[in-house]
Amino acid sequence: MELHANTGAHFTRWVVREGLLEQPFVLVDVGVQGGESKRWQALGDHLVLHGFDAIEEVIEALKNQAPSHPNRHYHWLAAGRFDGEQTLHFDTGNPFSSSMYQQSQTSRFSDTKPVAQPRPVRVRRLDTLLAAGVIPAADFLKVDVEGYEKDVLLGATELLKGALGFEAETAFTVSSEYPNTHFGTLQDIALANHQRTFDVAFNRVPRASFQRALARENRPPVADYVSVGRPATVNVLFCRDPIEELESAPNYATPPPPLGVDGLVKQIIVYELYGLNDVAVDTAERLADRIGARIDVDKAVRLLADPDCRRNPAVARIRELEARLAAERFATAARVEELETRLAAERVATAAWVGELEAQRAAEKNAGVVRIRELEAQFESYQQAHVATMAEANRLLATDKDAVAARIRELQERFEEHQRAYTEALRMIAAERDALILELQRPTALLRALIPLPVKERLARLLPGWKRKLRRPGAASTS
Repeated sequence: MELHANTGAHFTRWVVREGLLEQPFVLVDVGVQGGESKRWQALGDHLVLHGFDAIEEVIEALKNQAPSHPNRHYHWLAAGRFDGEQTLHFDTGNPFSSSMYQQSQTSRFSDTKPVAQPRPVRVRRLDTLLAAGVIPAADFLKVDVEGYEKDVLLGATELLKGALGFEAETAFTVSSEYPNTHFGTLQDIALANHQRTFDVAFNRVPRASFQRALARENRPPVADYVSVGRPATVNVLFCRDPIEELESAPNYATPPPPLGVDGLVKQIIVYELYGLNDVAVDTAERLADRIGARIDVDKAVRLLADPDCRRNPAVARIRELEARLAAERFATAARVEELETRLAAERVATAAWVGELEAQRAAEKNAGVVRIRELEAQFESYQQAHVATMAEANRLLATDKDAVAARIRELQERFEEHQRAYTEALRMIAAERDALILELQRPTALLRALIPLPVKERLARLLPGWKRKLRRPGAASTS
């Protein structure tokens, strides 16, 4: 949410290098915790800084960082609308949130309760310090004091009359101290000193109830301070506008005090350091007759005409991607043109090929029709021949069937005749066998009868199977 810091600042560095300022640039930084912004480094030794903070540890640390720098002055006190003493509510958990106002223990934006440690602190009006010579007339103020900004500015009415602008942390909130909103109150103070709004930066903080609802749905909390929530903390830049003062002076409630050459050059420097180079160029060109005696206006415009005056990592990345996108678009256009040319050639070639294929297809179709008709004629001829062949085959089959049946009957009769003859032959053979057996048995019986008994017994002992063989079934006994 910080306002942009143009660290390049070519015009400012040129002015410092060439010694074109007669008086140093005086910055009063109220709430200097963390040190002054890096944007002011471009002024080098031409910057005189007076930093204020109500936290003693902050001032001691800054003094230790620049122990011998003649143009860095740090003061442990609170700037306010009165001279005296007041309680600082020091936030032990986050010193940057320490405030002269007691912080509420409840918040719609956080479930964490602040732990405040009351500390007495001196309060001085900046106008008192200006009158006492503690601080010189300021060219620019930065005020970041956690809601105490109105008190600081109301105690610096004389200092603001000669200031070119101021930066403040603010918000669009309403309170008893700021019924016209915090921002509206600061804007009224700025307008009373002929300063207008030139730039704003803000963050967004989602309410704690929204974060709890996400947690109930097991979703991660929003932590980017950009995407969800109303504008919360706002940093705003108020500046004088020399062109507007010159051309529309009656629009102001009181006549703006005139700016000398040093004042105009410093105003251009403020514009550049905040990245408002377009305003700086316009101011240099429109008021060239007043600053031309001191500086080379043409060179100043060349140095201020810097397209990277508001470059930051995100913008640089965007521009890099834009350049890549442009290159890709150019390459894509060339590729598309090439492809269109090739496509046109392919279309012509395809059309010729399609014509050739259609002609070939028509020829093949005609040849196919001729061949189909030829095959149809052959098929019809074959079909007719098949019918005649089948009729002849059926006739021959019927004839062969009758012949086979007659042959089977003939063979069956011959088989039966042979079977009868075979049966008769078997009967005759059996009769002949029986007659032969009888004829053979008679000599055997006679032979046995002629063999003496002792011989038979001796043969029986010598030939155990002899007697048995002689006595086969059906043989007659002779003993």
